[in-house]
Amino acid sequence: MMFSNAKRAIAGLFLTLGIAQSATAGLILKVVPETTTVQTGESFQVDLWASIPDAEPVLAWGLDLEMDAQLLGLNNVLVDSTWLPLGGPGDGDGLGGAALPPQTGEARLATLSFSALNAGSAEIGLSHTLTDFSEGFALAAGGFADYEVASAEVEIADVAEPGTLGLLAVSLLGLGLARRSKGDALH
Repeated sequence: MMFSNAKRAIAGLFLTLGIAQSATAGLILKVVPETTTVQTGESFQVDLWASIPDAEPVLAWGLDLEMDAQLLGLNNVLVDSTWLPLGGPGDGDGLGGAALPPQTGEARLATLSFSALNAGSAEIGLSHTLTDFSEGFALAAGGFADYEVASAEVEIADVAEPGTLGLLAVSLLGLGLARRSKGDALH
C-alpha cells in the first residue's frame, strides 16, 4: 500500500511538472495491430507504442481506454518493463507509466489483452481527459506532448456452427455404410 502511494506521488510530481509549460511534440501514438479479426470467445492482444522525438523525452504518461464493453472485455493491462506502472483501481483504466531516465525513440507503452464477447465491429481507442492531470505525455522539460489519439478496429465474427441437417445426413450415411458392410460380412 505504501509503495502504491509512493508511485502515485512520483506520477503526480512528473505530471505536475508537465503543467508548467505547453510544448509541441511530434509524438506518434500507435495501436498494433491496427485491425484484428477474431471469433466470439477468442482472446487477443494489442500493443500500445509511442514514437517519441529525441528532442522531447517523456517522463510519464497516462491514457484512457475507450471500447464497447458489450463487444470486448479487457482481461489484462501489462505496462512495459521500461516504465514504472502507474494508476490502479482508482485511476480508471490503469494505463500509465513513469520512467527515469525519460524515454525517447520507439517505446512500447503496454500490452492489452481482450476477450471477444459478442459479434460486431468494435474500436479500441486511446485518449486523455484534459482536466485529469494524471493523463497525457509529460515531457522532461515541462509541459505535455501533443499527439493524436490512436485506435484499432476489431471485427468479431460468430463462431460458425455446423447445421443440424448436415450432421443428421452425415450420421445417417455413416450408419448406412456400417450396416451395409455388416450385411456383406454375413453373406
